[in-house]
Amino acid sequence: ACLLRAVRRNATAVEEWFLRGVQEDKIQPNVVTYNTLIDALAQAGETGKATAYFQDMCRRLTPNAVTFGSLINGAAKQGDVHAARRWMELMDSRGVETNLLHWNALFKAMGRKRRRSFSKDSAEQYFHFMVRTRGLQPDSATLRTLEWILGKARVEELCEALDVSYDVTMKRAPSKRGPHSEESQQFLRL
Repeated sequence: ACLLRAVRRNATAVEEWFLRGVQEDKIQPNVVTYNTLIDALAQAGETGKATAYFQDMCRRLTPNAVTFGSLINGAAKQGDVHAARRWMELMDSRGVETNLLHWNALFKAMGRKRRRSFSKDSAEQYFHFMVRTRGLQPDSATLRTLEWILGKARVEELCEALDVSYDVTMKRAPSKRGPHSEESQQFLRL
């Protein structure tokens, strides 16, 4: 975990390490090495570079939920709702299932965009889609983010309409591992 935090703080060093390993040491990158690089770049706001390495990765390997999660989180950090949505749509088109962590990142992007002419109806529609179509149950992080966008009263109304227990969900701590625990924890094994 300490290594991961250090890696995320210095995207340039991660990129140099990756390139040196590939070019000089002739190491064949795998999903974990690409994911580490993409995550570091996305978290540093280097979304163009992260996207370029994603495209390179796709020529060699199959991206997974962690790969897309890094890109969605990077977009969310910048409040780029459209990019976060595009990454989720690309996940769907490639058959990679979205999980609650991806949806929470999308809502986080919406929350950051809130003051810049963002449609509250879109947040409601995505929440409805997440629960009804995807069958995912929100956690307290989901509801808190939606409260910031829509207000507590509206979130309570939506929960009631979708048969989601607002009170029980808010008392439950959000999952640290997520529904795809093996993929979500891959960085901790570095």
